[in-house]
Amino acid sequence: MTTSAYSTSVELSSALLSEINERFGIIAISGTGKIFDSSLGNLQVFDSQIKGSKFSLYRITNSMLQFTLLSTKTGIRVASLKLPPPTSALGIIVTWSDEAVDLFAGDFTKLPLSYAKGQKQAGRVRQDKNGALVVMAESMFYVSDMEDGELVLLSTAKELWDLTVFNNKQLVHKAKKCMEINGTHSYDDFLLEKSISQQCFIMLVRGFEVYTRKRFLEIEKELPFRGIIPQFDLLLNEFTRDAKTLHRVFAYAEINMKSILEASLSIPRHRGQKGLINFQSWSECKEAYKLCYNIKFGEMPDVKSDVLERVQRYMRFRHKIIHSSQEATMLRAENPKQELIFLSFDAAESATKDFTEFIEKLHAQTENLTA
Repeated sequence: MTTSAYSTSVELSSALLSEINERFGIIAISGTGKIFDSSLGNLQVFDSQIKGSKFSLYRITNSMLQFTLLSTKTGIRVASLKLPPPTSALGIIVTWSDEAVDLFAGDFTKLPLSYAKGQKQAGRVRQDKNGALVVMAESMFYVSDMEDGELVLLSTAKELWDLTVFNNKQLVHKAKKCMEINGTHSYDDFLLEKSISQQCFIMLVRGFEVYTRKRFLEIEKELPFRGIIPQFDLLLNEFTRDAKTLHRVFAYAEINMKSILEASLSIPRHRGQKGLINFQSWSECKEAYKLCYNIKFGEMPDVKSDVLERVQRYMRFRHKIIHSSQEATMLRAENPKQELIFLSFDAAESATKDFTEFIEKLHAQTENLTA
């Protein structure tokens, strides 16, 4: 994929645009075409989507040039400047990268050109099930669509995790407010605190599962730009177990036009589980990230071992809440170094803090993968 496109006409071909690198590049255009004809109203110079980015250049009615870059990675950025006086030597240049968007225009024989720096606009950009870009408000935590009767979340893994944290904090905050209004700490208040705390642990582990699964798929789409190839063979050798399951993965990928990785996380498994990997299992999740992307949970920078131990402990406790016939009111010490933790708002808030620290460090690690 090229980083630049050049044309001696204001009208760029779609074939030329399709070769552009969506992460960084330059488009240079010379020639006037109809760009100075204000009677035509808004005039499209080019408008092309490349994977998760859309590049648009318009001459709008007030003699302004406007370059817009929509990107699922960098959001919405717009650069605008006033057209120079009519000239047969008009030149237009747009450049982009993850850090900046720039627009230049003017008479190529009379440098310097006019310049406008792209400005970040409010809103987020996501792709729907058909690949089209969807612009959503900043205030929206997530957006969804339906595919084959199932809910498909268009929001990123990180946005969904942030929503989990927000909901957890709101739940605890509102429950505390209710108890403060009552002015007492009765047995009913104890039951409320215990139930809210249990729900927080359940939500955190569910949020961990949703984040790690969705991020696992997102990384695959980002890696080609970094020159990294996911280690599918190691992953499939570990989780397919037998030739029959391996055949099911490849058949599912072919029939549904999915990648091998998408297929491995989509085929039905025992007990109604979807996919070969159970991301609610710390050991399976850790092994999957290590084999496919060489991300080792225990070796991530600035993650303390006691945080990793507590996150695993919380995950086991969630399993007890859901599946044990005994009432789960405390996290028992599993070794002499651990403390007994009674269910409380403080315990729920501490768990939220630990999970958040781990997810933030994991997310940073996934964004900084290099060959």
